[in-house]
Amino acid sequence: MFEIAKISPEGDTAASESESESAEPGVPVAESLTVLSSGSTAPSSSSTTAKPVHRALVSLELKRPQLGPAASKRRIFSPALAAYRAANAAMRSSARRIQTDRLPDGHSKKVESLHTLTLFYLAQLYQKLNKINLSGRCCRATLERQLKFEEYDPVDWGMNAIQLGAYFSYKAAWVDACQCLLAAERSFARAAKAKPASVEPVLHANLAIGWGKFYTTRLSRARTDLAASRGESVRPRSESSGENNDDSVEAQRLDFPKPLFEGSGLIQPEDSVVIEHSADVPADADAAKTLLMKGLDWFTRAREYYILDGFVTEYVNITQDVNQLYNDYIYFELDLGKKCELHKRRVGLLRPLVDKLNPQHYEATLLQLTFQLGEIYSDLVDLHVKIAESAGGLIGDALRIVDKKISKGVKYFRLFLALFGHDKPIALGEIPERVADGIEAYLRAHFSLARLYNKMPGDNKLMYRTEALREYELVVRYAEAYQPGVMQVEVALCADMARLLTIELSAVADGRSVDII
Repeated sequence: MFEIAKISPEGDTAASESESESAEPGVPVAESLTVLSSGSTAPSSSSTTAKPVHRALVSLELKRPQLGPAASKRRIFSPALAAYRAANAAMRSSARRIQTDRLPDGHSKKVESLHTLTLFYLAQLYQKLNKINLSGRCCRATLERQLKFEEYDPVDWGMNAIQLGAYFSYKAAWVDACQCLLAAERSFARAAKAKPASVEPVLHANLAIGWGKFYTTRLSRARTDLAASRGESVRPRSESSGENNDDSVEAQRLDFPKPLFEGSGLIQPEDSVVIEHSADVPADADAAKTLLMKGLDWFTRAREYYILDGFVTEYVNITQDVNQLYNDYIYFELDLGKKCELHKRRVGLLRPLVDKLNPQHYEATLLQLTFQLGEIYSDLVDLHVKIAESAGGLIGDALRIVDKKISKGVKYFRLFLALFGHDKPIALGEIPERVADGIEAYLRAHFSLARLYNKMPGDNKLMYRTEALREYELVVRYAEAYQPGVMQVEVALCADMARLLTIELSAVADGRSVDII
């Protein structure tokens, strides 16, 4: 997810936490700057009203508690947000009144510096309040202004350009995302030229991750668009989830120069070809493979620095991005055998992490990994069944391969449920325990287990059908007891399958040979 990094604009003269916040706007900017530039943390004794700029800076210090639930965030940060909005309005107004305010020498530049600082703080607050669009736009305005007024550290600026590029990728603004990453690369080059020791290997690794995610998000979007064009089911995007778009009017008031970072020297004429093709949407496997290979190349560079021993979280995140690249590319691949090989590469990425990570410290990560491995083996089962049916039926080696893949899928879904804390077997007809969190993942795991058990070949087919019935009924009974509206399509399918399996198992018990599924 996009996240604003810690920008460090020059001239940050935030007030101390002891400063009172009781204030009203209305004092000329020049008077506020006199207080700020003198290094004082309180209004002068002659002031009868507070300074808008000073009030905004004080608010930052007064509103820095630890983060809590979303509702708490709004309660904590909303007062500070209101103060910064007022400060931003004051800054915009002051920029038009600099000539008439008769500011002392150098104070017009301080007005612009404080305006930049205010936008930086707004970006932070919007991010805390999950208003990603406004946060991203304020971050962009901050970076633009830092370049315009030449008040920035090239290393910090480059890191924040990478983060802003992630936001633009998230919004499918590929041209802007590409420009951010190119600008970050050149900003690091400037820093290295001025002070070689300032550009550490971690910066190049983070830039590599930025480029890798750029290609990952492009391939994911291409897959989504292709699925939609085929009329296939696509889960809705969650980019606006939890975001209050009522503030979009304020975001539109942030006046951005076009093109991005114009006149900064960070975007060169030779970049035009790369930028022009950054929005190309792959329509076939060959075009999709180009994105796949570029993404893999960048992530390989990132993993040269972020190794598992010492950077567990970063290494796992990069591995998951590579896994996502393969998963999205598989959708474009038409050859069933190649699809299987790509899924095996995904297994090769994820399975070693399950073996190496400690459940006590990485439980959430292992929950994700085991569920993904269960899904991969489920996909492999379907693919191998199709291959076998096209080659004469599920017999011999084909039968053994499918049986092995099913067993692996069952293994990893059971590991997931064990980590989840709900892997106790229940009797047919019994209502399972209620799950506190992750209800859909819990039910999907049981639904997937039912499908795998129902495909089990061999002499123990009756036993596996009974297990499938148990899993189907668990999903139905849980939904009926606790979550009537959850996963309605899947729950209805489970109800139908449970009914058919009950008929089949009853017939077998009566000595009749029936196979209706």
